[in-house]
Amino acid sequence: MSSRSLTAMVAFVAAAATPFAVANPVDDLLPGHWLEVPNSHLDALDPEDDPELNPNWPVEAPWHGVEGLRGIMDDWSSAAYDTRRNRLVVWGGGHSGYAGNEVYAFDVNALRWARLTNPSVVVDYDGTTLYPDGEPRARETYNYLQYLPAFDQMMSFGGGNLYPCCVYTTEIAAFDFVTHTWNTTRFAPRPEGGDSFSSIAAVDDATGHVWFIGGGKNHVVEFDPVANAWTTHTPYYMLLYRNGTIDPLRRKFVWFGGQGDTTSFDIEAPEAPPAVPPTTGEREIEQVAFPGVAWNPALRRIVAWGDGTDVYMLDTATWVWRRIAADPGNTVVPTHPNIDGTNGRFRYVPSKDVFVLVNNVDENVFFYRMPTMDIDADGLLDPDDNCRFAANGPALPDGGGRSQVDTDHDGIGNACDADIARPNDCHVNLSDLGALELAFFTIPGGSGWNPDADFNGDRRVNFLDLAAIKALFYSDYRADNPSGIRNACSD
Repeated sequence: MSSRSLTAMVAFVAAAATPFAVANPVDDLLPGHWLEVPNSHLDALDPEDDPELNPNWPVEAPWHGVEGLRGIMDDWSSAAYDTRRNRLVVWGGGHSGYAGNEVYAFDVNALRWARLTNPSVVVDYDGTTLYPDGEPRARETYNYLQYLPAFDQMMSFGGGNLYPCCVYTTEIAAFDFVTHTWNTTRFAPRPEGGDSFSSIAAVDDATGHVWFIGGGKNHVVEFDPVANAWTTHTPYYMLLYRNGTIDPLRRKFVWFGGQGDTTSFDIEAPEAPPAVPPTTGEREIEQVAFPGVAWNPALRRIVAWGDGTDVYMLDTATWVWRRIAADPGNTVVPTHPNIDGTNGRFRYVPSKDVFVLVNNVDENVFFYRMPTMDIDADGLLDPDDNCRFAANGPALPDGGGRSQVDTDHDGIGNACDADIARPNDCHVNLSDLGALELAFFTIPGGSGWNPDADFNGDRRVNFLDLAAIKALFYSDYRADNPSGIRNACSD
């Protein structure tokens, strides 16, 4: 890279990092509404238009390929979400479409794109996975571009159709967000098996492990980045055009799309073959090729987008799909999905509880906030429900029942509060099981009666309450707030 090119890039990135002194409209986005960020086209940063970078300027750059910058998103490409800096990071291209291997990031706080690296200038084919300057070749990234917080790096778990065509790789290309450099040798390449086309990688937030499945006849494989080791699990034949994510609560790797059923793989029993649960409800999203898919920890549901203003939500406890319509007052409609799929360019933004979406380099970036819902269908909207994920149910005439009953006054309703030992420590463990045992088979007024142990509100402590505490055992209420309002554990 020339000194003038490096100077130009550093100046641009520094300018892009300067925060606006205005409020972020994403923070004010209403539930059930979409937001379009004006003037947020990625192609405004096309390096081909920069005479400092393009040696052929003002004509096509050496890395143009047959498509130009559009290939960054058009060519079956993905994105990762950098949770540390709140950025959607795009990297793609490949085959004959686009040789540019530069990295782009959309800052959710500043609402603007930055080009983190410049493209390699010499892109001649020499049969390797790298360009002559040692940088990784542009490639199709499908659904296997992920951010690993423990390493503060974006990793591409392989690559399909490396420029100029028809070569794939199993090596991990890791991008360091501090140094803005790539490394393709630090991490062990994934095992062979499965077509790179339509492959899926998903990060298990609970363990930091990455789960991967390739298209066609293959195996489900697991990567431990700390041990730098892969484990090959059950064989499987995956159809194409799928996308997926991990439900970290129920320990499921779930994928769907491309006119196929939803598939569920138990990551706690990885030698068992994936299952096809009988999904019900509004299943149109299962027909979409390469849909956008993300886990929403606030709702404990998988959320997917395929087109238009509606999103789809999947409850992996019941396998019911629910179509979530935009608010009637919403006036913003996102652009149509890229013809080669949305892939990882639909991501959940934890810091703002919204989703970010981008479809093409010449279109704006969009945000969406889920509407206010009654997630457990008990008649109480989530912001007012002290047990968002367990139905409180109607109150009984004598004051019993489950409707917002909170006998220990900690802000978590009895229906989902198994932290009953004194003092409350916001954890469900053996001490709470012991407190339940002392109250077992008691009723109000009887010896040993403990109203906190009556989780289902039937005014007796029995095996139903034992089943409830079993379901909540080892819960950490500070890390996972089971109520819809602030409580003692969330302070």
